[in-house]
Amino acid sequence: MDDNRVDILAILATSSDVVTFTNKKGGETTKRVLSFADSSGVTIEGTVFGDKAKENWPVDCTVAVKGAKVGSWNVKSLTLNDLELHPDLPEAHELQGWWQSQGKQQQASFKALSIAGAGGSGAGKGAQRIYYREIDDKALGQNQQPDYFTVRCRVSQIKTDGKTLWYIACPECKKKVQGTDEHNLEGSCEKCGKQVQGSRRWIIQAKCVDATGKQMVSFFDDTGVQLIGKTADELAPLRDPEDSSAFDRHFATKQFECYVMRCRIASETYNEEARLKTSCLKLDVCDWVTEGKTLLQEIASLR
Repeated sequence: MDDNRVDILAILATSSDVVTFTNKKGGETTKRVLSFADSSGVTIEGTVFGDKAKENWPVDCTVAVKGAKVGSWNVKSLTLNDLELHPDLPEAHELQGWWQSQGKQQQASFKALSIAGAGGSGAGKGAQRIYYREIDDKALGQNQQPDYFTVRCRVSQIKTDGKTLWYIACPECKKKVQGTDEHNLEGSCEKCGKQVQGSRRWIIQAKCVDATGKQMVSFFDDTGVQLIGKTADELAPLRDPEDSSAFDRHFATKQFECYVMRCRIASETYNEEARLKTSCLKLDVCDWVTEGKTLLQEIASLR
């Protein structure tokens, strides 16, 4: 390994469909995710971009990869550039023979170093640890299914200038109550089919940063209460149209805290325009002892 780059000789086990997306610079990018296996019984994902992603990548063949960039943290993946199919090497022929005789039949039991789809599945349990720059590098959220990740970051700005910081919800189903306003929380819940006394639930946008970049993240009521430290009903009386200084001061005290967040990212369509949306599913105040141990484990794995 040299500056997180590796050469590998492996079997191309799977090849995903091509995905085209708009990157942060506004350009169109194409990617394809490949999965590799070898006789160690381990698989790892690698991503090819641009014209290479559009090429035909036949599975069950031997591939030699030179200078693949290794993804960071505890769930490994590769970014690929220099690949050769069917290399004429003794080791490649031996690997191909192993794959045809036994490896292909055993692949369901192989250990995966990468989370499928480059971002995890389910409700984000075990979501890979990333830096914000990797959202664009790995095209997270640009697939048909949402991606999940964990990140250590600081909340640099909580937006309070928007009109909507909360909505008035039914206490039972949490859906929006119709016919309410800031002075009257009683209205009709269409789902429950009855009049209810609603309560405010947070819908907050905040800019989060790490050493590599930034991301706008949505916080809904449970994570919003953790972030702000109070319920929306508790803070609403301070949002005086004529003097909201006390309201703004409270939000200011919550900025620049460091958290470990588990997030969901997906492409959503709004007004016929696709855009990425990142939502916080869970956040914990950064425990520096735990973070130190995580960093030591990462350093040890690179030796």
